[in-house]
Amino acid sequence: MLSAIASKVPTTFRPVVLFAAKGASGNPQIEPASEPVTPSHKSFTMRHFMPPAKDEFHYTIPTAHGVKNDKTVVESLLGGEQIFSKIDQIIREAETGTSQQKPWLMLNLYELQNPEIYPERKCAPGAPGAAIHHSLLDRIISLHREQKANVRILLDNSKQQPRIMERNPAKAFKDQAKTLMEPNHNDRTIERLRAFNVPFLTYPRDVALKNHVKLIILDNRKAIVGGMNWGNHSTMNHDGAVYIEGPDVRNIFHKVYKPDWTTSQGKSEDLPDIKPFHQGRVKVLQTTSRQADQGAKNDVLTEILKQIDKAESSIHAQLFVLTHKAVVDALIQKHRQLTQQGKEGVKLLVDEGLYKIFPNCRAGIQKLDDAGVPIRFFKENKVTEEKLHAKWAVFDRKHLLIGSANWSSLGLDSKGAEPPVQPTGDYGAISEAEEDQGGGSKIPYKTNHEIATMIENAPNVAGTFARQADHDFAYRRGSVELSKPVSWNKADETKNWKNQPPRKPWSPKRKAEEGLPQEAGNSPTRKRLEISA
Repeated sequence: MLSAIASKVPTTFRPVVLFAAKGASGNPQIEPASEPVTPSHKSFTMRHFMPPAKDEFHYTIPTAHGVKNDKTVVESLLGGEQIFSKIDQIIREAETGTSQQKPWLMLNLYELQNPEIYPERKCAPGAPGAAIHHSLLDRIISLHREQKANVRILLDNSKQQPRIMERNPAKAFKDQAKTLMEPNHNDRTIERLRAFNVPFLTYPRDVALKNHVKLIILDNRKAIVGGMNWGNHSTMNHDGAVYIEGPDVRNIFHKVYKPDWTTSQGKSEDLPDIKPFHQGRVKVLQTTSRQADQGAKNDVLTEILKQIDKAESSIHAQLFVLTHKAVVDALIQKHRQLTQQGKEGVKLLVDEGLYKIFPNCRAGIQKLDDAGVPIRFFKENKVTEEKLHAKWAVFDRKHLLIGSANWSSLGLDSKGAEPPVQPTGDYGAISEAEEDQGGGSKIPYKTNHEIATMIENAPNVAGTFARQADHDFAYRRGSVELSKPVSWNKADETKNWKNQPPRKPWSPKRKAEEGLPQEAGNSPTRKRLEISA
């Protein structure tokens, strides 16, 4: 069956390794595949990213025999090529066994896909980093099968919005209590991991709406944190991450990975036994689930508001979504304060796609523009479908906050947030509109599970992100200023949808698969809460 699926995938999209059907012994077997042919595309030449830069934090660590010197290195990663080349370096280290002991490779991901098992999903042929990304799932499985590494994987287990959203997204969200959901976007990956007995868990859907984390850790010594997903098309997106090497990675493991593993019904003894690092300079942040961590403060939102308030000269940010009321108001106030002092002020770049699909999400953007805050849309490349998927900000060109959290109510709010913010903390937004597949829930006590890192006094890394922001804001082809009022016109949300063909009637087989009675009619619906139960 797997061979049949692979045969339908164009050669352009095929990863380095393909899995064949089960052999005579009943075990899945691996067969080599030809190197993928990645066509060059002139549109890619318009993508310009600053080269990686590094900062170092040096520590003197007490030991039983005195003290030892150690350091944490932080490196900027911009764009799919830089990010996935560094991921490839981590995987290669696990493959070649450079560690003295069997290495620990731990992943915590929102998406883990490749074109072989998801041939129908849009892809990024020829995009820098795509060939590496498309090979990762097979290589990780091989690490486990060949016993070269202790592999542990955490995946999101949420269901995604149906395809009708592409025709009438605003109406789909308005009526989402009646909207049927698609299967989990990692379902075939989960099947493959299970087939090869790879240790994996899925983050509980009753704990958080989505596990939106993007994290890889090797031996609690090396990690990559950022906004880049591992989906078919992710390498095409304009995104960023940081590579962290040193003792600070132990704190990421203790604050994020280990709690997530045990929350997902995993056993702590299935993970490496290592102590946290109390001198760390890389601050680990997360959005906590309202249900899993009652009363806990929200690290990410608190840190964003704190850094905005502390900024002395400038704030640069590239954001997939910006709708959170408290953040928008704080940015406006800070920009006025800084510009009155003759300082640079705030400069923002946001993706335009969300605000086209959901015009009512534009209220916060319009408020920023009306207040004189320099803000522009990152125009999607119609050929490559490149979008701005970043979630990072630079303060005073030397402090960097970066991670998986979108700057919206769904990405930043949780019970006990400081200051308290209501779950509907977005300007004119249906906050569930924000995510990559358009999914979301109106269940009031659920948010996404997100992480971020705050790295202060890192002028090389933060400065690189700031220069990227300056370049993209001023020179990148397709970045456009907000040129007209963006009040919500209800007619806009349906004008393209009305001309679409009607939905096909449901077959008896599909009704049975969804657990619906055959007499449910040609277009049955179910309440979303029933599906989520």
